[in-house]
Amino acid sequence: MKHCSACHGSEGHGDGLAAEYLFPKPRAFRDSSMRFASTPSGVMQTIRNGVPRSAMPGFSGVLSNAEIAGLTRLVGEMTKGGTSSPPPATPLRFSKPPYFTEGMVGHGSSLYRSMGCVGCHGATGHGVEIDGLLDSMGKPVRPADLASGLYKSGQRPEDLYRTIITGVPGTPMPSYASLLSDDQVWALVAFITRLAPPRLAGQTSGAEFRLQSIDDALLADQSQFGWLDVDHAQVAMRPLWFRVEDTVNAGVSFVRAGDHIGIHLRWDDATCDVNQDSGRFSDGVAVMFARSDVVPPLPMGVQVEHQPTGPPVNIWHWKASRQFDASTGRRHDADEPRVLPEGNYHLFGPPPEPAAAMPTKPADGIDQDLRLDDPLYRTAVAARNIHSDPSLVSHATLEANAVGFGTLTYQPAELQDLESSAVWANGHWFVTIYHSISQPKDGDIQFLPGKRIPFTLAIWNGSKGDRDGTKLISGWHWLVIDGEKATIVPTPATPAR
Repeated sequence: MKHCSACHGSEGHGDGLAAEYLFPKPRAFRDSSMRFASTPSGVMQTIRNGVPRSAMPGFSGVLSNAEIAGLTRLVGEMTKGGTSSPPPATPLRFSKPPYFTEGMVGHGSSLYRSMGCVGCHGATGHGVEIDGLLDSMGKPVRPADLASGLYKSGQRPEDLYRTIITGVPGTPMPSYASLLSDDQVWALVAFITRLAPPRLAGQTSGAEFRLQSIDDALLADQSQFGWLDVDHAQVAMRPLWFRVEDTVNAGVSFVRAGDHIGIHLRWDDATCDVNQDSGRFSDGVAVMFARSDVVPPLPMGVQVEHQPTGPPVNIWHWKASRQFDASTGRRHDADEPRVLPEGNYHLFGPPPEPAAAMPTKPADGIDQDLRLDDPLYRTAVAARNIHSDPSLVSHATLEANAVGFGTLTYQPAELQDLESSAVWANGHWFVTIYHSISQPKDGDIQFLPGKRIPFTLAIWNGSKGDRDGTKLISGWHWLVIDGEKATIVPTPATPAR
């Protein structure tokens, strides 16, 4: 229950601690119709794989089959006890998907127009903005973007078939079971799957990673050709606040060089956003590690009522704005914005010289001069805000701990020892965050042999206004430390459709 109640609430009313930070809101099982999981098997599939283009992560590999089955029964009981429609007791049965021929695609194209699908989903499948289109709770809804290739009901042809014949309860999407034959439904499915180019689906949860050995020189330089030999696996990323999103996966690798362990990340981002000011936001990425064998709730390890508490999660938070400052050796602000050279390749190297230390108060504890840092009265420095600490200019990644919303606490400046390197090239970020494991600190994740460490990711796209809780997230995955063994077992990417 701890993983579910953080969003859906302990009683299933969709009012968990994280609900206010999410859009669409978590399903209120007792108060609204089941939509994309209208059968017990559909509920089970949703728990395993999550819901694309939403904040619902997958829990395959996190929860056992027995736990998923138990949650499926609990959801059924909640819907029966409330005002929503419970999943049918008998799973839907239908024929196996046929081979999709060009003739079927053409037939499906004709049906797409004649059955009125084009009126809501548009000629290209991207969906049409329709004023007054509401769900059963009176909330605005938008027709599905079929051309995204990411379907909330599931990625298989069978899932599209099921949605067409059952409709989407609680929304204007009707059932076509009485209007279309089996062959006609499959023809529509064949056409819909052609609306978007094939894409690889990242692992939603439960992927296991192992360390790969690399040369020391690679850690601080993303331009090294040695990175081409590092294997990576695709992890699915999903928005906490709905939007049309191009970044659907992040490539992930864990590496070791000497006594340093790091994570290498790559993801799509059409713009290199390094400035941060009023109305302008930096690109960023974060890795959150659970510091116990028990996986905590996904929203920053939030403590859920009536559930056992665990240690604070450990967070590595990288920002492109800080990486720019680290590569130049000094901080920038609104008076001196960060300026990138022309072109589609920006390599951020190590700082040219050590940064100055944070100014300290006089021995008597009285500040005679609040300027501390410079004549412009930098209040953030005076308040000892860690983001403005001059001694951390060379650190693009800061380390923090948290036990839920409003508890994020950055470690003291003298304990910040994470290092990073980055390059943005032709619409892609490549970032490596690493630190020494020779001197572990309290609050840090411990990379010990034999450990199976849960981790999750977050990505911020500055050009889309991402900041704080507006971001993309992944489900839980594992880093497995096999002693001195340095290999990776990537989860193979599978076609989304």
